[in-house]
Amino acid sequence: LEYIIDKCDAVLLMLINPGFAQMKGEAQTSYSAKKIHDLREMITARGLDTRVILDGRISRDNIYTYGMSKEADIFVAGSTCINKDDQARSLLELKALEDAINSERS
Repeated sequence: LEYIIDKCDAVLLMLINPGFAQMKGEAQTSYSAKKIHDLREMITARGLDTRVILDGRISRDNIYTYGMSKEADIFVAGSTCINKDDQARSLLELKALEDAINSERS
């Protein structure tokens, strides 16, 4: 990545092992936080505007933590954040979380 990042508009970081999303108990890797931090550090050090996208067991806590720290820009929300039986409410809650983050960061 360090050799091509200057050509990337965005980088998608997988926080779980790809292919195991449907397995019960699959958790984010133990090095996820370091991977996110190191990528943001590389982007900042090079003065790039590359966006960071996080995917894999994204929770509201992840969104708050990495949204507030500005280490991630886009979150792929799946079953951890969205209740399939009440999608509308889940999306409203995620929008409220986004609004709260933007308000607190201002």
